[in-house]
Amino acid sequence: MNGRLFLILAVVVAIIGGGAYYFTQERESLQATAFEKGPMFEGIEAKINNVDTFRIESQEGGVLTLVRKDEQWVIQEHYGYPADNLRVTGILKRIATLEKIEPKTKKPENYKRLSVGDPSDEFSLATRLTLKAGETKVADFVAGLNRPPATGGGVFLREFDDAQTWLAEGEFKPKRRVLDWLQRTIIDIDGRRISGARIQHPALDKDGKPMGDGATADLILVAKETPDQEKYSLGAAIPDGYKPKPDHELSAIARIPDFLILEGVKPAGEVDMVGASTTLYETYDGIRMTFTSKKQADGKTWTTIAVTAAERWQGLDAFLEAHKGKDSEAGRIADEFKSPEDVAAEIKKWSAATDGWAYNLTDYKSKRLTARTPDVIAAPDAKQGQPKQ
Repeated sequence: MNGRLFLILAVVVAIIGGGAYYFTQERESLQATAFEKGPMFEGIEAKINNVDTFRIESQEGGVLTLVRKDEQWVIQEHYGYPADNLRVTGILKRIATLEKIEPKTKKPENYKRLSVGDPSDEFSLATRLTLKAGETKVADFVAGLNRPPATGGGVFLREFDDAQTWLAEGEFKPKRRVLDWLQRTIIDIDGRRISGARIQHPALDKDGKPMGDGATADLILVAKETPDQEKYSLGAAIPDGYKPKPDHELSAIARIPDFLILEGVKPAGEVDMVGASTTLYETYDGIRMTFTSKKQADGKTWTTIAVTAAERWQGLDAFLEAHKGKDSEAGRIADEFKSPEDVAAEIKKWSAATDGWAYNLTDYKSKRLTARTPDVIAAPDAKQGQPKQ
């Protein structure tokens, strides 16, 4: 009896196994017949360069609409501030090269597992991307999870109005926060070109308004007489028993315009600059930058920037003639300076870029941009503390 039962079970297993193999082969055969690898969006290569609207929707970043105006992309929901052109063109090229590997689920109940549902749904991790050229829709799809490389890699995608989900080749992780898309670099001047900084805090009355006659509550000067001077000099009202902080602290103040990036931006008209501090920077080769800064009701320091021409240092040409192109520290400094024509172009570029805007900078730079005397001096004995302002 046991032998007979065993035989019956063996036959059943063989039938089930054979059937499973048959249906697997049939499914793979049908799939191979019905599907061939190819572009996620047919014909998109011919259209991608005409895209002028790029919409990104997610729970994390809300809705962001990037619009191309001439050669510059701007963010519609963020005051029309310039976007990072390279990042925008980079993702458009990536979308144009998305290649299908194989079809996946068509069942909406499975979308959540792959994060390819509707991004407007609460707690959704999906990202919807819509590309348009004029009024013509070039692509409208949902980007979901990226499959781990250990399991073959790829990304799950779904055209928004189609039930079919696809596994596409390679990694695809579109940025979703506005800060990821903004043109974050405001000004970028090598610190070796900067001759110094002048920080002035106005004297304020009880209502927080500046007193008459330009009265000053605090004034700091951080400067070098020549580009190759080893350390910065400090001009400030230093109490007895105190001394300037180390040179790297003064250098951090003097070199604020060196790779200056934003954390936030808004129209200058939306910030209150009554009683603001003023920080003036000049380069040896003729650029003046005036930073006006004040802490606002949101607790953040906001800054406006004006870029204008300054007098070129009289000794610069002699310095360049003596050092430019030489393998020395002074030579490397000399190589950073610009011609009058290039300086004029920089002024035009940065003046146009900063006009009408207020910036929230990194905390590190905001603190040094608005430094006061206690921030730049130290007692020989640290236990004595710092003088009160």
